[in-house]
Amino acid sequence: MSKINRNNSFQEQLFSWANQKGQKVIITSNPLLAESTYQELEKRHPKVSLFPHTETLPYDFFSPSKHIKNLRMQALSGLLADKTNILIISIQALMSPCPDKAHLLPFELLETNKNIDRKNLISGLQNSGYERKDIVKEVGEFALRGSIIDIYATGYDEPIRIEINESKIESLRTFDPTSQITTQKINSFSAIPPYEYALNQKGINLFKKNWRNYFDTFEEDSDVFKSIAKGKAEEGSEIYLPLFFLGKTSVINYLDKFDTVLLDKNVLKEIKDYELLINERYEEYRYDITRPLLKPSELFLTNNEFKSFLKDREVTNITFKDFNSKKITKAKIKSIQPTKEYNHQIPEIDDRVVHLFHGIGIFKGLKNIKTKSTSNECLEIEYRNNSKVFVPIDSMHLVSKYFGPEEINIDELGSKKWERKKTLAIKKTFDTAAELLKTQAKRNLRKGKKYQIPKNEYFEFCREFQFIETQDQKNTILEIEKDLQDSIPMDRLVCGEVGFGKTEVAMRASFISAFNNSQTCILVPTTVLAQQHYESFLKRFSNSPINIQKLSRDITVRKRKEILSHLKDGHIDIIIGTHALLQGSIEFQRLGLLIIDEEHRFGVRQKEKIKKLKEDVNILYLSATPIPRSLNFALAELKDLSIIATAPENRLSVRTFIYPFNEHLIKESIQRELLRNGQVYYLCNDLRLIQDRKTRIEDLFPSHNVDFIHGKLKGSEIEEKMLLFQNGQINILVCSTIIESGLDIANANTLIVEEADRLGLSQLHQLRGRVGRGKKQAYAYFLKSNRILKRKKADKRLKALKDSDSLSAGFLLSLKDLEARGAGEILGENQSGIMESIGIDLYLRLVNRATNQIQKGEIESFILEKDIEVNLNTSTYIPEDYLPDINQRLIMYNRISSAISLEELKDIQIEMINRFGLFPKELKALFFESELTLIATEKNVNEIKIKKEDIEINFLDSTKDKVFKKGVDFKDNIKKIYEGLNLDKKIV
Repeated sequence: MSKINRNNSFQEQLFSWANQKGQKVIITSNPLLAESTYQELEKRHPKVSLFPHTETLPYDFFSPSKHIKNLRMQALSGLLADKTNILIISIQALMSPCPDKAHLLPFELLETNKNIDRKNLISGLQNSGYERKDIVKEVGEFALRGSIIDIYATGYDEPIRIEINESKIESLRTFDPTSQITTQKINSFSAIPPYEYALNQKGINLFKKNWRNYFDTFEEDSDVFKSIAKGKAEEGSEIYLPLFFLGKTSVINYLDKFDTVLLDKNVLKEIKDYELLINERYEEYRYDITRPLLKPSELFLTNNEFKSFLKDREVTNITFKDFNSKKITKAKIKSIQPTKEYNHQIPEIDDRVVHLFHGIGIFKGLKNIKTKSTSNECLEIEYRNNSKVFVPIDSMHLVSKYFGPEEINIDELGSKKWERKKTLAIKKTFDTAAELLKTQAKRNLRKGKKYQIPKNEYFEFCREFQFIETQDQKNTILEIEKDLQDSIPMDRLVCGEVGFGKTEVAMRASFISAFNNSQTCILVPTTVLAQQHYESFLKRFSNSPINIQKLSRDITVRKRKEILSHLKDGHIDIIIGTHALLQGSIEFQRLGLLIIDEEHRFGVRQKEKIKKLKEDVNILYLSATPIPRSLNFALAELKDLSIIATAPENRLSVRTFIYPFNEHLIKESIQRELLRNGQVYYLCNDLRLIQDRKTRIEDLFPSHNVDFIHGKLKGSEIEEKMLLFQNGQINILVCSTIIESGLDIANANTLIVEEADRLGLSQLHQLRGRVGRGKKQAYAYFLKSNRILKRKKADKRLKALKDSDSLSAGFLLSLKDLEARGAGEILGENQSGIMESIGIDLYLRLVNRATNQIQKGEIESFILEKDIEVNLNTSTYIPEDYLPDINQRLIMYNRISSAISLEELKDIQIEMINRFGLFPKELKALFFESELTLIATEKNVNEIKIKKEDIEINFLDSTKDKVFKKGVDFKDNIKKIYEGLNLDKKIV
């Protein structure tokens, strides 16, 4: 083999080595280097594979994330199938245990048009450790629905939908786990286990036998032993991997054919450091009888075993360097419109709900109610004294989820108390609606400037965006473009999770504004965020002539005067600043767009103050958790609302933990992050203790850089330290809540918050958004204070945060905040009592209905019932065996009943067939009923009934009423109804 040229750069040496023949392995000194090397080589070589480290500590209580498990199993499977020419691995991953080769053999191969034993497949999945769910969202899950089986198999990027017809596989299709819509057909796939340990009977028996041979402890003391013995996975079981097989295995066992090694020169030092860490942790935990440990040499690859592996191979030593390439290449992916499930707040079992006629009760689920000839699903609601109401699905619009104080009592059926509350609420909603219409009318009278979009320049600016826009992002951008081209000034709230692309939305609006000779003012709450936006805008607008400046407390008096002068004479197109922009001395020449970022951080007075800068200004609010007042305005349609709820590709949800303060836990969580070369935020909001925390962490991690920042430091010092942290020169940043609106650092993926129960819900959510900005699994630890008075309320906030551990929690957390605070108000305190008494959801629906009625001039009556009755005299519902998940059934019922056009109904039908399979007769009838309700609205029909002998169609104009004889069967009846409505429709 030819030697590599030492005079070349690291990149050239690497590429030259990789181009040589044979199967090769690259061993780096840390996981981050392995990752960056893989990213560079995969662009040039088709058969490159990365085996990632578990991102856990030796003898950890944690298991790797599902994402990491999947990548590891994928890599091992590729090695076993001889699909890898170059394997890239860190020394930490090489030394850690992995499963035996036999464990990676597929337990099932599935192909289209081949027979399938459904029972055997399900039992194989369960025995391998796959978890049955109602809806498949993550690797290692499967779901059953009638003729459909969904599996998210290990080693695959997307889950697979199997459609079975009479014991034969009719189709295999991959599907998007978010939208659940299928993406493409495949011919075959094989399933391998979801865990690195074996949960089949053979694996369990071997584990139990080996455990008893190794350890002299009481089995019932160990959670791991008890779970595995029952065939259930348990957190942290990977430390017993050798017990499931015939001894320890490392990746070396998979590398028989790999005879060439490229070795990072720092590997030998790192082996010693890693062995030291292994031994330290072994000594620390070896005496825990509930969790007995294997000796390091029985679990991990030793230094001598590693040297022995290198001995028979050709080894090239070079010094590895990190690649600084951070550009994201645009991949061609199918954008799928997510279902807007946040529009209908679907209740879960035991949630409080409000029925318009009966009041507040407890939702107990769906119940099938049978009559003589029909069977239909109803919502079961429990009231005081165990009395119940069963609400038919077609009256679901009368029920809404209750958002308000949890302490509120449920109502008594037939009580006049609810009637009084409802009457008062309806009266108040008319007052509110009149007030809202007055405000809206004033807004509509304001005339702003209609903006033109410069087609070529704007297209070029959009093309320079480095990432792939999500569908929600595209929709929001289109809505803003439409607003800016209208003469009525924009007043829009964009609610998008931290890191979901709100800044790009603001940049495009600013670009349009600048090209229409208007100035943009971007108001942010902190100096740190002002600096971040300033740098981002300068970089993004670098190819345009647009002049951008920053105004905050850290600039000199001279520079400030210069900026104010240039703002006044129109030389500045975009100004980014903090509260400094609110001072009376500031004058704009032609302010056209005001963007308020993190709007929940500003007081109402401050917002009103900046609005007065210009009456006809376009306003764009950006927020991850809008404060309840703003949310109420948006929900009540006083200002327009856009929601960016789709996560960028490959983004993982932050794992959230809530614990009492624990120094041992703090040390482990920091250690875990540093092991994968990541960075840590340690938040201590008590400025008296910040220096102490820095010293303590330095003592624990003397070889790492620790620093601190808080709001009392000079602006220039904060800026300098944040820049060092961004560049990776600070490993652990001890900080105050100043980072709440901080830098976007993809490598900072652990957040520890002291006294988290002293912070507000939206603040906690914002802080959690500081981590998880890249592709790595991020962790947030919220530590409780032992000296807090309002413990119950604080615990409720932390529980809401943990329960919403998802990528799209901001909007839902605002609703939780409404509950925790007691609903807030729309037009002042006098409204909050009414809202709490009937719930925010019903209140806003009543306001919207009252608004519509005032606009139509109908102020005498108040109707919230459906005006049209369609009774097909047959069962119309979604059978449980077709769609077992009650929440999904409720969502689909809600979407079907909320459809406003036949096209929308048709789209729902296509989606449901795609996701759940062909319709049973009850569901077909439900769609006919919904379709006829929509047609009846257009045809001025108020009633369609299939009776014992006849079919009746009653019109609003009774002279047009029709009665005709029933058909021979249901299909014939539907055909006759369509004929009676003068419609030519083929009935399938």
